[in-house]
Amino acid sequence: MQAYATDMNSEYISPEALDAVARKQRRDRRIALTLTVVAHAALLVLFGLVTVLPALQREPEIRATVVVQETAEAPRLSRQEVSRMHSRAVQPAADSARLAQLIQAHAPAPIAAPVVEQTFVDAPVGLGAATGLGLGRGAFGQGAGAGVGRHSFMGVQAQGRSIVLAIDISGSMANLRDRAYERVEEEAKKTLRELPQGTPFGLLLFGSEVVAFRDALAAANPALVEEAIEFLLEYSPLRNREEARERGESTNWRRLKGGVHGGTRTDLVMEQAFKLNPETIIMLSDGKPHIPGVRNEEEHVLELVRDLQRRRSRPIPVSVISYVLKSGREFMRDLAEQNDGQFVAVD
Repeated sequence: MQAYATDMNSEYISPEALDAVARKQRRDRRIALTLTVVAHAALLVLFGLVTVLPALQREPEIRATVVVQETAEAPRLSRQEVSRMHSRAVQPAADSARLAQLIQAHAPAPIAAPVVEQTFVDAPVGLGAATGLGLGRGAFGQGAGAGVGRHSFMGVQAQGRSIVLAIDISGSMANLRDRAYERVEEEAKKTLRELPQGTPFGLLLFGSEVVAFRDALAAANPALVEEAIEFLLEYSPLRNREEARERGESTNWRRLKGGVHGGTRTDLVMEQAFKLNPETIIMLSDGKPHIPGVRNEEEHVLELVRDLQRRRSRPIPVSVISYVLKSGREFMRDLAEQNDGQFVAVD
């Protein structure tokens, strides 16, 4: 049987030809579909290499909020559970919430820790980067210290990231036995050089007045830290006295270096330190404040700092280092205790 097209101009097409055309069309569609699937798969693989793989290679960031509670019941964990939690902590898994609960449950209860006087022998004091929760007791509460300390000075651990060092440069510091002021300079240089990159810091030197390295906190970097060290050495009472002697000039403290070494204005350095608004202040001095025209100088400074704290929504911990001399040591202990700071006596 033969088939003819209805159009007089059409050619005769056999059934076998029609079937061959249909098979070719089906084959072409399968090829097109296969190519489409392969192209999409290739795009997915490329997307994974560009976005997913780098994310998998990065170390996971685990953020845990530590809440110190007065009573905390720790869950009982088997050794196998603890091992599994430890291994998963370094993988990009969803264990961070569980880890936070465990840290919260195991957090120590608050304790009332008294300010302890520490006496150091004449040996190097270790400094450097450290991380930990400080304990303290003061006028603003008891328990764990505010913030995580990353640096220390002369045995005092910072209670926050930003820090101000306030160092006494009065003439009496140059008169300490065995050139003890040089040790202060060495420890200060060590602390400054070990500040993590970008750490906000301030350096205040005080005698009859306050000289500041910067009028605001500066972000630590190697070049800036070296500038701060040069600034510290420029106002060294020991070096300035020796250089004046070499030049045959007067070594009277009220004349040397513009008279900056001729007093101990603890009140002024506290005001300046609070203006810089750091998270912690560490002050080092060898004696009582000397404030012309003020009868009870120690109580004047304590009241001044209380007033500075009352003006703030968040108090600043003030730690104090009593250096070598014992005069004014009780005052400096009170200053630290009343301001949630640490007190260290270095003999």
